[in-house]
Amino acid sequence: MKSLAEFRFLIESSAIKTIIRNNKVDCLPKLIEINEQIKQIKNGGSYKEILMINNLDSMFHLLLVESMRIESWIQEAVQQGAKVIAGGKRKGIQFEPTILVDVLQSMKVVCEEIFGPVITVQKYSNLDEVIIKANDSSMGLQVGIFTSNMQKILKSIKKMKFGGVIINNVSTYREAVMPYGGEK
Repeated sequence: MKSLAEFRFLIESSAIKTIIRNNKVDCLPKLIEINEQIKQIKNGGSYKEILMINNLDSMFHLLLVESMRIESWIQEAVQQGAKVIAGGKRKGIQFEPTILVDVLQSMKVVCEEIFGPVITVQKYSNLDEVIIKANDSSMGLQVGIFTSNMQKILKSIKKMKFGGVIINNVSTYREAVMPYGGEK
């Protein structure tokens, strides 16, 4: 499974109700696949086992601080109206893979890199809106767009400010022979 970190989904408003029902992912194939994978993920060993293997107290402290930061960002998003539909809990240094819906562009979980297993889902009405939302970020390595409409593909490639615009695949796709860098 590819890393769940740093996924941000923008979903057309007219489709969101069929995609998410009763706070559960319903019909979008990629989100369903990710949601099922999240249910099957078993976090690694306890921190004591990790320390026995690595003997790194400072690493434990760093992981604890980072998992607590992720937890606080998610709690902040929930306080601002987001909903957790999968995961969202911390156990020591480990954080469950999480899907957040009803997120706003201004939330830290959207506009900053969380560096954790968190997916955010936002609604959009048209391609211009999704381009504005996607570009409203200090990050700009890659973006993925799913469509069979060639006009939307060409417009996205032209207007999105990213190092790579991936068509019908997730933005973690990378070929070793291709340059890898962003615009921001």
